[in-house]
Amino acid sequence: MKNITVGITGPSGFLAGHTARLLASNEHIEVVLCPREYFGDATRLQAFVERCDSIIHLAGMNRGSNDDIYAINTQLVDQLLGATEGKNAATQIIFSSSTQRDSVYGKSKQYCERRLAEWAEAKPDRSATTFVIPNIFGPGCRPHYNSVVATFCHMLAGGKTPEVLQDNAIEFIWVTDVAQAIAKELNEPVYGHRQ
Repeated sequence: MKNITVGITGPSGFLAGHTARLLASNEHIEVVLCPREYFGDATRLQAFVERCDSIIHLAGMNRGSNDDIYAINTQLVDQLLGATEGKNAATQIIFSSSTQRDSVYGKSKQYCERRLAEWAEAKPDRSATTFVIPNIFGPGCRPHYNSVVATFCHMLAGGKTPEVLQDNAIEFIWVTDVAQAIAKELNEPVYGHRQ
């Protein structure tokens, strides 16, 4: 494997943290983190994008008003893609979307998927992959935020009785499995867009 530089947006997030640690354990990968404030500074975002061979776009908003969730998630991808128009910019982007398709959050993710597909199809050397991810859980998962699994376990450990508000089947995936799938994609880019 050749040496590559991989950028990760949203590095303080649950999946981003696991992915960054997994990639950093590979001696052929340099991991570069892109905190949210880079999106407010076009020069820093451009420098980040130009430093990377591949970018894993995990930054996003999943809590807040519907207007804010949609606006921020769509703006983040638009800004990232705009920054890649430089001549030395990354040509591979891996994006995390969601199986939650009907919510405003899900609709913002679908917008991002479409934009990434357009970006990838615009030039023959670009690769964009979207992972449509169900409910993630695993070590470091925050109760009342990342997963119902963490919330359930937290309540039981605290001597509380969890309340089932809606009795639905939920698909789960272990966070390390997602991080490993992302890492594999870095080695096997497919030009154009795939989901």
